[in-house]
Amino acid sequence: EGSNENLGISPISSSQEKVYNSIKSVASRITLVPRKDKSKESDYFIDGKIIKRRVTGIIKDWYQRMFDEKKLLQTDFETAVYDLKADTGTAGHKAMEYAFHTLVDENGYLRKEILDDSDYESKNPDFDRNKYKLLRDNLQERLKSFESGTRFMAEATIYDAKRDIAGTIDLL
Repeated sequence: EGSNENLGISPISSSQEKVYNSIKSVASRITLVPRKDKSKESDYFIDGKIIKRRVTGIIKDWYQRMFDEKKLLQTDFETAVYDLKADTGTAGHKAMEYAFHTLVDENGYLRKEILDDSDYESKNPDFDRNKYKLLRDNLQERLKSFESGTRFMAEATIYDAKRDIAGTIDLL
C-alpha cells in the first residue's frame, strides 16, 4: 500500500519535518501573477523577481514540438476529445483539492474527523457529487495508509534556484 515502510521511507523524522517546512517556506515567497497581455498566461515571482521558467511552459513546448514534428497527429475529433478531457480534468482537479482540504488540516495532518462537505455542489458545480465522493473516499483511504503523523501538502509550489524554474505539485 502507501505506508512509509512499504514505500521504503523511514518513520517520520526531523529531516522530513525540515523538508516540509522548507517547501512551505519557499512556497510562501512565490506568487503566480497573470500577465497583463490577453494571453491567459501567468508568471511565477519569488521575492518580487520573475522566475524565468515554469514547468507548465516546458510541457507546452514539448507538446508543441511533438505536434510540429507530426509525432502527435490530431484530427478534429481527437482535438475535441482532448479539450473535453482538459475541461473535465480541471473540474476533477478542483474536486480533488476540495476533498484534500476536507481530509487534511492547515498544518498538513490528516484530520481525525472529515470536514462537512455539504456545500460541495456550490463550490464545484462542474464535477458530479457521486464522482467526487468516490474520489474523496479513495484519497482518504490512501492518506490513512501512511503512518500517523505523516504530513501532506496539496498544490505545493516548488522552486529550483539553480535552473530558475518553478512549478506546482498536486499532492505530496
